[in-house]
Amino acid sequence: MPETLYPDDFSEYLIGENYPLLKADSSASNSAAALRLISQARRTIDIFTHNLDPRILDTPEISSAVSDFVKISANSRLRILICDPSMIVKRGHRVIELSRKYSSYITFRKTNDEFLETPYSFLTVDSTGLLYRPHDYEYNAIVDFNAKKACQQHHEFFTDVWELSEPVSELRQLYL
Repeated sequence: MPETLYPDDFSEYLIGENYPLLKADSSASNSAAALRLISQARRTIDIFTHNLDPRILDTPEISSAVSDFVKISANSRLRILICDPSMIVKRGHRVIELSRKYSSYITFRKTNDEFLETPYSFLTVDSTGLLYRPHDYEYNAIVDFNAKKACQQHHEFFTDVWELSEPVSELRQLYL
């Protein structure tokens, strides 16, 4: 049986490299894994989420990493499919603020009703790095820095759902 690691700090891990099975089991370790993946992104980040969990993704470090990511290239893209945007609309979220500033790079869509009961959530980076939570409401996650095959499967699902979903109009802000 392969070794399983539960690191609190993911800073030593590199996208495209193979490691023993890595898992995260708290909001802090999920956030650390997401930060390490996002900070290495060069082309694409896709997030399928129920509520853009603020304990994982609404941190100054994640915000800074996303901001750095969108500045890398005119082709950088962060796409977010969110099942229930009501909480982040009411509460606010750093990624929403960034999406208003970088609207050409960061886009949100509300998940089509057909997929609202999907139990899992995931974040993929450059079709290689993966943070996968089998149950969105739990913090048990698999983190894989070299998951090309799994990322391809998640990308196909994400693209299908993206095409059926609509922009989140509540997140738009008028600038006068």
